[in-house]
Amino acid sequence: MDKEKAKNILKKIFNKYTLTLAVFLFFMFLGEKHNAVQRIEYKHKIKALEQEIEYYKEVTRKNQEKLKQLQSDNEDLEKFAREQYLMKNPDEDIFVISE
Repeated sequence: MDKEKAKNILKKIFNKYTLTLAVFLFFMFLGEKHNAVQRIEYKHKIKALEQEIEYYKEVTRKNQEKLKQLQSDNEDLEKFAREQYLMKNPDEDIFVISE
């Protein structure tokens, strides 16, 4: 009988802890407003946004270099204006060749 009593006591204790653990896991993963699943999603979003920030920093750096180059050299400025905005002198004709 002592063995059966011990088994019954262990089953009751184990069931209480199992139930407590199940409730805890439910609230951790599904129950709360800021649960574990959302935290993982937020981590992925943050990582994507950080990569986007790095991309735009690189684009900004390249554009600043191009701006410095255009401000320092009139020939480059004229070339840029002719290519990007199809600017021309009054006595010139423009032929646009596209692929």
